[in-house]
Amino acid sequence: MTETERSATQLFDQLSADLSSVRPELPNQVLCPLCLRAFRRESIEDKSIGGLSIEHIVPGALGGRLRTLTCRRCNNEHGSALDAHLIRMVRVQDWSEADGSSLKGTVTAGDVELPMKLSLGKEGSPNTIEVPGGRQTTLDKFRETVRAFEAGDEVNLHFSLGYAELPARRGLVRIAYLGMFGLAGYRFVFSEAGAFTRRALTNGDLETLRLLSLQISNVEVTNVESPMVITPIGSVAHLILFGQIHRSRGTMELFSLHPS
Repeated sequence: MTETERSATQLFDQLSADLSSVRPELPNQVLCPLCLRAFRRESIEDKSIGGLSIEHIVPGALGGRLRTLTCRRCNNEHGSALDAHLIRMVRVQDWSEADGSSLKGTVTAGDVELPMKLSLGKEGSPNTIEVPGGRQTTLDKFRETVRAFEAGDEVNLHFSLGYAELPARRGLVRIAYLGMFGLAGYRFVFSEAGAFTRRALTNGDLETLRLLSLQISNVEVTNVESPMVITPIGSVAHLILFGQIHRSRGTMELFSLHPS
């Protein structure tokens, strides 16, 4: 048995015990928290789309360490695709807050277009435009064009943020859902809040997902060992904080509201 399979087996035992405590009629098995399909222990060794796999609750590329089990179908077909948009959104937010990173795009002067990297100053205005390369003849023509500029001539900057907000927001809500599962187990999965969140992940429109994945700042969390904290907000919702997501400035607090 590999180290990954041993870790998956430990998670299976923990989740199976939790499931049995909530649903005694379901012994020696786990349910994928996302699609609710049932899996036996042997599914850990199944490398096909029908098996179980370990999934980072917060993507590893964003520093996530907490893990759980989901089926490979949910992990591969949905998790990776959403994570890519989410990771890019976080990095664009880093860039927009002048963390020193750069955004790739193109710069056009006259009819000459070159690749460029754009960074921002503290006031949110372009600070540095770097042209990383290009054919020498194109570079020479670009210099000549810029030197001949007169008042009113324009340099056009084009760049793509590289993500779509809808899947990025789904990625945030997915993190919150799996985070709640990691904290509350199958009690959350079988609750109205769990069912509501799964519906939002599948069918939620952008406005709904925005309400479920707001971004907040200036939040202080003290005396907390875990990078994830759950706090009740009256009887209406729960607040989930995630730390260690924002790479350049220490933490980026994200929260998701789940009706109780």
